[in-house]
Parts: sequence; C-alpha cells; structure tokens
Amino acid sequence: MSAARMQRPAGPPDTTPAVIFGALALAVVLVGGTWLAAHLGLALGDDPVHIDPNPLAYLLQLVIGKAAWPGLAATICAITLAAIATGLGALAAAAAQRWRDRDRRGSIDARARHLATRADVRDLGPKAAADKAVRLRPAGVGAAPGEHGIALGTIVGIGQPALASFEDTLVVIAGPRVGKTVSYVVPTIVDSPGPVVATSNKRDVHDLTRDVRAARGQVWLFDPNDKVGAEPEFWFDPLGEITSIDDARELASHFAMGSRAAGARTDAYFDGEGESLLARTFLAAARGRRTLTDAYTWLQNPYDSTPVALLRHAGDLTTAAALEATAHLADKQRDGIYGTARSFVRCLENPAITRWVTPPAKPLPKLEPAAIAASADTVYCLSEEGEGSAGPLVAALTQAIFTAGRRRATHSPGGRLDPPLVTVLDEAANVVRLRRLPSLYSHLGSQGLPVMTVLQSWAQGTDVWGEGGMKTLWDASTVRLYLGGAADSAWLERLSQNIGPYDRDTVSTSYDGRGGRSRSLSTRTESIYTAADLGALPKGRALALIAGHRPLLLHTQPWMQGPHAEAIRASFHRWDPGTRTGVTP
Repeated sequence: MSAARMQRPAGPPDTTPAVIFGALALAVVLVGGTWLAAHLGLALGDDPVHIDPNPLAYLLQLVIGKAAWPGLAATICAITLAAIATGLGALAAAAAQRWRDRDRRGSIDARARHLATRADVRDLGPKAAADKAVRLRPAGVGAAPGEHGIALGTIVGIGQPALASFEDTLVVIAGPRVGKTVSYVVPTIVDSPGPVVATSNKRDVHDLTRDVRAARGQVWLFDPNDKVGAEPEFWFDPLGEITSIDDARELASHFAMGSRAAGARTDAYFDGEGESLLARTFLAAARGRRTLTDAYTWLQNPYDSTPVALLRHAGDLTTAAALEATAHLADKQRDGIYGTARSFVRCLENPAITRWVTPPAKPLPKLEPAAIAASADTVYCLSEEGEGSAGPLVAALTQAIFTAGRRRATHSPGGRLDPPLVTVLDEAANVVRLRRLPSLYSHLGSQGLPVMTVLQSWAQGTDVWGEGGMKTLWDASTVRLYLGGAADSAWLERLSQNIGPYDRDTVSTSYDGRGGRSRSLSTRTESIYTAADLGALPKGRALALIAGHRPLLLHTQPWMQGPHAEAIRASFHRWDPGTRTGVTP
C-alpha cells in the first residue's frame, strides 16, 4: 500500500456535495419555517388549531388537508421568515463565493514561488526604473513614478512594484470584465508625462481621464461616431499627411482594414486592386488640395477624368496612367474594382463623419500631428467598429501621430522623444486596425513611442493581422500581459508552456507484510499553471512575460487605489451622463 500527497485538480470542483447540502438545507427551512410560522400565528391570532409537534408530519397534514392553517397572522409570519431566510441565504452564498475566490487566488499565488525570484526582478523595481528614466530622458524627470515608466502592478510573493520603461512596447490580452480598463488603460493614460493617444469604442476612458489630462495639456476629442456627443472643436485632414504614393497606400490600407468585418474573407484580386485604386485617388486629391469627399465622389464615376488630370499636373505620370487604365478596363472587371473601393470608403457618405475630416464651414483649428508629438496634449480617438464606422479615420489619425512622433524622434537626442508619446490602443482590433502595427512594434519603443495594445483574445488579433501577424506583434512586444478571461484552450496551453514547468517532490510510504514501513522521495515535472488555471485566473492578477525575465505573477492596482483616484472620480462625475442618475464608477 502507498500514499502520496496529491495536487488539487486544476479543473472545476465537483459541485455535487454542495447541491445535495443546499437541497437538504432548503427542505429543513421549508419544513421548519412552516411549522414555526404556524406556531407564531397561533400565538398571535384568535383561531386555535391543532399543530402536530412533528414539523414534517404537520407539513404533510397541511398538504393533504388534514390540518388547519392558523390564518392571516401565520401567513404574515411565514412571509417574514421567508424574507429573512432569503437574505441569510444570499449572504451565505456571497460569503461562500468570496471564500472560493480567496482559495483560488491563494492557490494561484502560492505557485508564484516557482516564477521569477527577487534577484530576477531587481531591474524592474522603482529605483531601477528611475535610474533608467534619467538615462532615457536627458531633459530631466520628475519624482512621480509615472515620470519613470508604466506601472504594471506588484509582484506576488515578492511585494516589489514592477514598471515597464518608456522603451517598452506592451500587449495586453484581457477577456471581458477582468479589470483591464481600471488597472492598465486608465492608470497608463493619467500617469503619462508627455503626449497621449488613447483609442476606444466606449466613452468611459475619456470620461474617467479627461480632466486629469487637461491639467497637463490640451485635450483633443476625435468623436466622428458620436460616442460622447460632442460637436467638433477641430478638424483633421488625412490627405494633408500624403506626400507620396506610399503615404496614399497607407491611408488606403486603413480604409481597407477598417471597413471589413472581423475575419471576413477577401478576394485577392478585387480587394488588392480596389485598395490600389483608392490609394491613387487619395494621391490625386492630396495633389489637388481637395478633400476626402471629393475622392469619394470621383469613385462613384469611373469616367470622371479629374483625378487623372490632377496627377498629371503634379507630375505623377505613372500613377495617372494606372488610374486611367483602371477606368478603361472591361466593364465587369472595372465595376468590380470600383465597387470594392467604394465599399472601403462607405463611411465617407455620412456627413456626420466627414465634418471631422473636411474643412469646416466655420473656422476651427486644424489638428497637426507634428504639434501633438511636441506637446503634452491628449488625443482621444473614439469610434464604432465594423462596416461604415469611422474606424479608418481613427486609424489614419493614430498613424499620422505615430509618423510625426517618429520623425521628431530622429532629430531628438538619442533618437527618441522626451517626454515619450504614450499610445493606448484600447479595443485595437475593433477601432484602430493598423496593418503595419506588428512590424512597427520593434521600432516604436526605442524611439520613445511606447504603445500598449489591448485585445480581448489572441483570436481577435489573428482576425485582424492573421496568425503570423499576431505572432509578430506578440514576439515584438517587450511586455506581454494576460489578465484572464480567455477561453481558447489551444492558446492557453501555449501560454502554459511559455510559463514553464517546475519539479514537484512527492513522498511515498510503503508497508510490508510484517508491519514495516519505508518512505521514498520522487520528483515529477508539472506545469506551474495549467491551461485550466490560466482560463480561471482570478480578477486582480496578471501574468507578465517580460523580455529578459522569467515570468511574473502581478497583483494589479486599479486606479481607485492610485494617487489620482479623486481627480479621476471628479472627471467621471463631470463628463459621464450616468452620474445624473447616481451612477458611480
């Protein structure tokens, strides 16, 4: 006979005992409550009836009509007892859930001792981050932690805060309602020492952070899909960023990427040719100092020779020839290409959207990406997702600021921006589909443009960039965070393998037939966190894979526990319409 200490199973616990116990408890409450209510009613009422001293027998007699109910007073007592029992049951269920959560967290936290050690993470601490910030920011840094890097949380089992530097690029994978907004998106925005670009498909990020950021610099709200309900206070000209056919192709790619539903099938010929047609049309509009609505109008009529003439006048002869050739293709081929291009720019048919990107009727300032890169301003880019949304314009504005920041960095000390331009791409796969983002990731951090890309799942990223592109983005990130909530077992298994195994010692005891006993020690290799563990990662925890370090388990810090909590609440109460009905964050 042998016995060994066994590991708690990683899958969901067996709920059968709890169900049986709950059923028995409900039966006891029903029988006992009925009997007690009858006695109380008998004591309070005027109708004397016989109540069997056996509660179960009395209930059965009531059911078959052999016993009487004391009347109204007993009914009132029964209702009161039922309400009390319901309240106590709810409290007990909540306490049990808290106990289960604490037990699960405790199990996850206990295994963090197999991850990075204190010596492994010394260079992620506050002192090391401050020293690195001095090197990266020769113009000087303040004393606040946000001047030194991006807060990641506190390392479980070590107690040391961990910070990413302004040379890092981050990817956050977080399922719904696991705390990515309160623990990473909002704190990163309010802590950033320089300019910030923040994207989202909801208004909450804007409402929570706007007034905190307004204390640093000007706030620019780009809201063409009316998420906040603000009138334009400026306009942005995507065509103003075009100086070559390559720039026009990049703008066209934003429309091609942003107009498709996630995971939609594409046609290799018509999608490619339609995007090329769009790029040539954009270049013609830029050369002629026209607008996006002009480009939209030209696409409705292949025989309109205006864009070809503008290209020729500007000296873009090969592009003009290509555009003219497309207009003279066979009818079916030409119509397919033009139809595809028109589908990419469907959002430009909406004047509520185009008023943000065309010269306004009344004078408004024009947003200049180069000025943003040199400021401490904040640009909020909000949009719906999917066909007809303003997502392509959000992508165009975000890319324009990236480009301006990179251009400025090349002329800055050390080849990087100071202060850094921090970009938080919340809902990146929905509202800001940048085709070149994976390839850009390896360059942005080193130029002082740290980016945090937030996704709900690995699959969401592959829908936009493909499996290879998503892998490139993940591998190019120097900080990779997982907050839980994923359901993709294959990806969770890969993540489990990346975290690694540990050697677990077990003791076996053997007995011989004469009562003798012997003990032996054996070692087996197990995953630190199984796929099931990762799928059930408790809220308030994040797994971090940081370049050059062993994996970490972090205790995340929501903004409510941070230094800007009161200012964030005040901003929310000013901007969020829900506060009119007493809603609080």
